[in-house]
Amino acid sequence: MMMIQSQERKDSSESQREMAISLINELGFDAAVAVCCEHGWENTLEQVMDMLPVEATSH
Repeated sequence: MMMIQSQERKDSSESQREMAISLINELGFDAAVAVCCEHGWENTLEQVMDMLPVEATSH
């Protein structure tokens, strides 16, 4: 049972990361940050930023 729950949590955070990435692509970085913060996804946002090249966040 525990394995299923941890797998679900992983899928959930993975889908949040994908959502954050698509928000950045669609809305631009600043707007995506605002949306993520509204949803309480600060940790997700940090993970996404770690994955992005530096140039993507510096403009």
